[in-house]
Amino acid sequence: MSKDAGSSGNCTVRSRDANGNEVGRVTVSIPKAASTYDTIVDLKTSSLGTTGELVSCSS
Repeated sequence: MSKDAGSSGNCTVRSRDANGNEVGRVTVSIPKAASTYDTIVDLKTSSLGTTGELVSCSS
């Protein structure tokens, strides 16, 4: 995700299992930052996830 300096937003990430079924999803708030912002997201799943995907971001 890339945002202009000083802007904030929300991003949704999800995990899928080996069969492509969604096993977890979370939306996180991205705070305003002067420049680059990195974060680690803990995503709880209902079964073993094999992927992590950025679904969407909005301001």
